[in-house]
This record gives sequence, C-alpha cells and structure tokens, in this order.
Amino acid sequence: VLSAVPPDKTANVLKRAYEMLKIGGRLLLRDYAQGDLAHLRHGEAAFLQSHCYARGDLTLAHYLSADRLAQLVQTAGFKVEKCEEVVRKIYNRKEKKLMTRRWLQGSFVKE
Repeated sequence: VLSAVPPDKTANVLKRAYEMLKIGGRLLLRDYAQGDLAHLRHGEAAFLQSHCYARGDLTLAHYLSADRLAQLVQTAGFKVEKCEEVVRKIYNRKEKKLMTRRWLQGSFVKE
C-alpha cells in the first residue's frame, strides 16, 4: 500500500515494482486519495509534511492525488492505462452520518 510508504521512498518502490514485472505486466493499485475521510480526520499534531501524517500507532498515512500518482508511475517507467479517483457516499448508521470516501484506482503497464 503506497499510503504507508514514506513520500521520499515512493518513487523507489514504484521503480522496484517496474523492475520486477515482465514486459506486458500490470501494476494494479487501489489506495486512499487526498480528501478521503481518513485524511480529513488527522489532526495538526499528526502532520509530518504535505499530505503525510503519523497515525497513533506511528505508521504513516500519505495521501496522493490521481495526477501525482500518474506522475510517479510514469517516472518509474509505466504506461498509465487508467488512473482515477473513486468517490463513494457511505451512510454510517451508528453515527447517523453520510461520509464521503475517496480512493485512487489505477492500472499501469510495463511496455
């Protein structure tokens, strides 16, 4: 999950994934997007850098935009087949609230 990778290591992780795939191989990703409910819940105390936060258990949460993800995978050598933000409205019955969830979903090919 890219959201748990430190921002300064994300490019290396994607480059390594590219190197591991055969020609024609696909990298399929689904991860949290900027503006997701989980992103908005982080407080100032958890803020580390742009769209990157430390959770209570000290794991990272790094939120990307679709444009930034496409840029990162292209830099690693992939061709972008699909890279989009998926938005879902989910009703929480316990809290009686409508919540907006956002994910990035992409398919990237090694040519």
